[in-house]
Amino acid sequence: MRTSASGESGGAPGWRSPSSPPVCLKEETSKMMGYCCFSRRLALSLAVGTITACATNGTSGSPDGSSVASGNSSAGTSSTSSGGDGASSVGFGSSSSFGSGQSGLTDASTSSRSSGEYEGGLDDHSSDGPSEGSSSLGTGDGGLTGTCIGASATGPLPWPEANWVVTNVTALFPSPKWSQKTCTITDAAYGGKGDGVTDNTTAFQKAIADCTMSGGGRVDVPAGTYSTGAILLDNDVEIHFETGTIVKFNGNVAEYPTVLTRYQGTPIMNNSPMVYAYQKTNIAVTGPGILDASGSPVFNPRVNFFEPYDCTNVYVQGITLRGTRFWQFHPTLSKNVLFDGVTTVDNGIENNDGFDPESCTNLVLQNSNIEAHDDAMAIKSGRNPAGAQINIPTSCFVFQHNSYQSSGWGLMTLGSELAGGINHVYGYDVKTVGAGVQYLFEIKGNTFECGVVDEIYMDTVSSTGGVHRGIMWADMNYMDLTGSCKPTFGNFGLTHATISDAPFVMNLVSYSAYPIGAIDMSNSTYTGIANPNNVATYVGPVTWTGTTINGSPAK
Repeated sequence: MRTSASGESGGAPGWRSPSSPPVCLKEETSKMMGYCCFSRRLALSLAVGTITACATNGTSGSPDGSSVASGNSSAGTSSTSSGGDGASSVGFGSSSSFGSGQSGLTDASTSSRSSGEYEGGLDDHSSDGPSEGSSSLGTGDGGLTGTCIGASATGPLPWPEANWVVTNVTALFPSPKWSQKTCTITDAAYGGKGDGVTDNTTAFQKAIADCTMSGGGRVDVPAGTYSTGAILLDNDVEIHFETGTIVKFNGNVAEYPTVLTRYQGTPIMNNSPMVYAYQKTNIAVTGPGILDASGSPVFNPRVNFFEPYDCTNVYVQGITLRGTRFWQFHPTLSKNVLFDGVTTVDNGIENNDGFDPESCTNLVLQNSNIEAHDDAMAIKSGRNPAGAQINIPTSCFVFQHNSYQSSGWGLMTLGSELAGGINHVYGYDVKTVGAGVQYLFEIKGNTFECGVVDEIYMDTVSSTGGVHRGIMWADMNYMDLTGSCKPTFGNFGLTHATISDAPFVMNLVSYSAYPIGAIDMSNSTYTGIANPNNVATYVGPVTWTGTTINGSPAK
């Protein structure tokens, strides 16, 4: 995602509540970048080393949108923030993160994740990722508790860790619980109508609740056009959108409850994404139906489209997203996640990234077509200072057999919100299509976002005239944000690539204080490169074995 120097695209940060627009203040120094956005819903202020919770009068919701309350305002100023009567606050501390008053916000200490979103401090989720065999994210029975780190699995991919991820994650789906019962949304018990006019928000929730209370099942959505508000997923339920099904999210802001989400790497309470789940297990959304957000409310430019948040065992297959004004698929703090055969659409609006995983473990994206006006795929792990305190990387992520296009930015972008780190990412059989991409392998770094970014590889990559600005590029002073830490980047690979007609292959400039480490560029063929001279300043070593640029050995 590419933003302006203010940290946002096209205006001040914030979001619209049902009853009032936001008024957002921004504080910035060399060691601080904070937002304090005041609305009836929430205000959140962030500062390096301390996270201060702001609160306002008015309503607030629970993390999953299940309850609201109102009361007086208060603000905590320490790392163990406590909201007053009805305060809608988010803070980070050793004991509790949500306000302890009558706000309807649950205390994060009730979460079964071992060291979760709101438990503050640097815990054992190091930037190198969870250790092999650990269960470190998510809730519920899980099934798969290890990670790929140190794995020695065999398979078709050139990395044993990637083979471990694909084998173990794909084996989880489909869940047998989804076949226990079928709840067809148009049945009289639920009242759904695919006539393009009827509001189906209640029908979706009734059918989902019925399947969940029955121990699991499938909510079937027959062909038709369904108007609805937010769809809130629940345990052990698959929602299946049949061929010919179009879901149009409506403009009724009251049907998008306040939930815990992230906005550009920062935890906030905000209106619900179009499709949302919070701390759920064994959830699925399958197609080939189409989900259309073009008619959703005015807050849409600040709301993700599809967000499983702190969930375990997530399966998304065959659906198409279109019409969003912001990030499309945004799995967050979740583990054991499979996206298979999905499609996103470039609708010409800035910031509609295609696929942005954030602080997830054991994740597969395959057989998919990812299109966006901004980054096709941006890998993230939280914005500082919250990202460093939560300190959960995106780890053990495999993307394979996918096509990408972005009219604005990168095919794969690391960051910019990467304070928790990114590691063990593997891309295989990757290609550009259509309008292509601006950069193929893009790196964003600075001394404000200071995660460890390590073991990032792509192999068998192809593009013909589909890379318009450069193949591998870095902005190591991204947004001119500065702090006191030193980010760590290295152990990257772009191998067996066949790419033609690009401006350059490598233009990486870092700094002596935080150089980029080893990069493998072996066994690749680059033709029609406008500038064959590579730039690698405070980078390396770089390996060019078996690689040519315009017919000459690369160096």
